[in-house]
Amino acid sequence: MGCGKQEQADTNESTPTPNTNEVSGPRVQPDGDVDLPLKEKVIGKWDMGFFIITFNEDGTAEALEEGVTVDTGTWTIKDGKVHTVNSGKFGQRGSVVIYKMNEKGNLENPFGIELKKLD
Repeated sequence: MGCGKQEQADTNESTPTPNTNEVSGPRVQPDGDVDLPLKEKVIGKWDMGFFIITFNEDGTAEALEEGVTVDTGTWTIKDGKVHTVNSGKFGQRGSVVIYKMNEKGNLENPFGIELKKLD
């Protein structure tokens, strides 16, 4: 450029190819089990022993005691953990509880209380 010479186009440029190894949605493990994304595993009803907690697909949550709603809130997934925010009907408004999924597939809160999936 600038000295009267023309640059030739590089005809050896490769065209990017899509990554065919990426998997979206459930993954099938070598033992045949389906590994669902964490969000899909969390959605549903969980028994806490004294409450039933429902994690809804739309990110809302509900705590039930003997079939009666005693609290509501929201939930999201951050850093591979389930973060819940309390609405204030039970406990302090805006309080956050973070659950992790343990090796048994149960949700566990920081106090060591396990929630077992009902669905």
